[in-house]
Amino acid sequence: MTRLADIEIRLAPVPDGPADLSLLSATERERHVGMDPGAGRAFACGRALLRQMLGAVLALPPENVMLTQSGAGRVALVSAGAAGPHFSVSHTQYEGRAWVTVAVSRDLPVGIDIEAPGRALDWRRTATRRYHPDEMQRLASLPEGEARQAFFDLWTQKEALVKLRDGKLLPTLAALVPADVWSVTRRLSPLPLTCSLVVDGPEERSVAWHLPGDRA
Repeated sequence: MTRLADIEIRLAPVPDGPADLSLLSATERERHVGMDPGAGRAFACGRALLRQMLGAVLALPPENVMLTQSGAGRVALVSAGAAGPHFSVSHTQYEGRAWVTVAVSRDLPVGIDIEAPGRALDWRRTATRRYHPDEMQRLASLPEGEARQAFFDLWTQKEALVKLRDGKLLPTLAALVPADVWSVTRRLSPLPLTCSLVVDGPEERSVAWHLPGDRA
């Protein structure tokens, strides 16, 4: 019997056209009304994918997965205990296409972030202002193309860490990634996207990645 992975990660494009609200709660539909069309489609797609993945773990239909959110705070699974499942959601844009990625962990808190390294950004200036001196020294030792990619590897790791610990971005950017977490970064070729997962605890975890075009 095949052992299920500790953490499942899915990446999906946000569909064009009207948002599918069928898996949104009444509260989420009210929130959706105030969004611009692009943000609304991404929001609806993210919540639907999240419910589908949590439903698979909990053996529930997606529409029966109850989520709660206080204001702009963290989204939580109703009635979930400290043992999990836990989840994290991230969005990005690349060449006019929105993407959403969801990580669901069976037992440990997680954070996930996805970015498009090809987007216009003065990454050297940002790194000089925001990153730890040891990280800047390492970036400076790399060729230009490798250094740019390494910058985004670090950025996604730290954004994911913020989501894991409900932290603040700027202090997290300025510090080294702590040793008490486990992280993995993947470049999602052929898509020019970089995704990092950070898990609470230093032990390596098994991760199943599900990308567009993968066979079921």
